[in-house]
Amino acid sequence: MNWKTLKKNDETFQGLLEGPIRDYVLKSRWYGGKTSRDKSWFIDHLLPVDYEKQRAYFLIIEILYEEGFVHNYILPIARVNKKDVDKKLIIAEVPNSSFVLIDAVYHAPFRAALYNMMRKEKSISVGNGKFVMDRGAQYRRNAPETCTDSKLLNLEQSNTTIVYEDHYFFKLYRRVFRDLNPDIEMIQYLAEKQRYKNVPPFSASITWSRPGLYDVSIGLMQEKIENKGDAWEWSLEHLKKTFKEIHKEGAENVSIPSIKRFRTRTLEALPKAVSSLVSDEFLNGLRTMAERTAHMHIALSNEMVDRPFLRKHYNSDYAVWLKNRINYQFESRYALLERSLPNLQGLAAEYANYFKENKTKIKNQIFGFDGNVL
Repeated sequence: MNWKTLKKNDETFQGLLEGPIRDYVLKSRWYGGKTSRDKSWFIDHLLPVDYEKQRAYFLIIEILYEEGFVHNYILPIARVNKKDVDKKLIIAEVPNSSFVLIDAVYHAPFRAALYNMMRKEKSISVGNGKFVMDRGAQYRRNAPETCTDSKLLNLEQSNTTIVYEDHYFFKLYRRVFRDLNPDIEMIQYLAEKQRYKNVPPFSASITWSRPGLYDVSIGLMQEKIENKGDAWEWSLEHLKKTFKEIHKEGAENVSIPSIKRFRTRTLEALPKAVSSLVSDEFLNGLRTMAERTAHMHIALSNEMVDRPFLRKHYNSDYAVWLKNRINYQFESRYALLERSLPNLQGLAAEYANYFKENKTKIKNQIFGFDGNVL
């Protein structure tokens, strides 16, 4: 296995893919196919990137599942001397050598190389295309010349985040799709074009671009914003407090008046029956989230030129696409249910069987949906 001229049809490397590389991917937190049965693994692309007299590869893996669908994942791999790396990071040993393969995100020089690629905003020839760097206005003006500090943020599940200089978050996408990642498009559009202040500023992105083919998003970098909490967890915590108040009062003694949909009402005008159960902090927080969401949609609806962000009318073609998409998701969940059913007991098994019995009814509702009723 010649590392400098490694090809995706190399027999030794194919063996590593079907053995230790597959094992590494399956146990990784960012792997999203844990509820499905993988059938076949293929090397879709093997993209070399040189840095500091070393070479790493962006390995794009295609996984075919028994249910018939396909996932694609990015795994950057680096070759390092076995004695220089923690054995827990080793993916595989390189046959007949003292080298091992690791996920390149654990290699500090590789992380620094990614930073430099973005800072210089320089296209790099890769495979049959280029890695194209795009920088945001603030990053272009203020980015440090060199990266002296980088570390992994071990919190995310579906991607891998590298923190640079304790100031920038770079999100390396693990599961990849055809065309640009909406994450990049939305953040760049809102932050750079609409100057929307309630998203972390866009710093840079890496895209694999090929003539005549779809683009593939590799990663997105934004400025670091200190986390003051998770809105979902915050909401759940306040809901728990609200239900405790209801329990304390006695559910039979709580009378909450009905409020007509889409009728605005100030917090001060809420009935006492509501305000006595729900804290001001919760209500004010909900109002702030609603305002932020509204402002974001206003910013997105202002576009008059940029085609991906132009307003489009709901029509029959989109309705057909939407129904087929929902049906695909339904079938994948149904396949998961059938596999899990033998292990379910009690009420879970009862609900699962009820779901199976009503499969046809559910599908009829999906295909009978008419967007005009909205």
